[in-house]
Amino acid sequence: MSSSSAVDIPARSEPERNGRSVAAVIFGLLSVACVPAGVVLAHYTGVDLIQAGWAVIPGFVLGWIALRLARSARRRTERTIGRVGGLRAAGIGRVLGGLGVYLALTGALALAVYALLDHLSA
Repeated sequence: MSSSSAVDIPARSEPERNGRSVAAVIFGLLSVACVPAGVVLAHYTGVDLIQAGWAVIPGFVLGWIALRLARSARRRTERTIGRVGGLRAAGIGRVLGGLGVYLALTGALALAVYALLDHLSA
């Protein structure tokens, strides 16, 4: 067998991109940034910190979307036996989405405690 016959054998094709895993990372980053962005908004503008607390809602929603996209990307990678790749990015998106949901729930809990204390002191 000559070495030229090895060239005739097609190599494994380039893997497709797993767009869901990249989207999970992007949504996770946006989710993590929501609550700190609300605090920065309150610090540098005339917006009250309580009004900036509305940032927890998009933070939670974006985190939930990131978690769903990461799960979908992981399932797609498993169904294609790893041909589409993106397993590491899906894991990063999952961590960032979970962190975003955690920050949003923590912010919402802080706002609820503040509202309760404000109501009881009045």
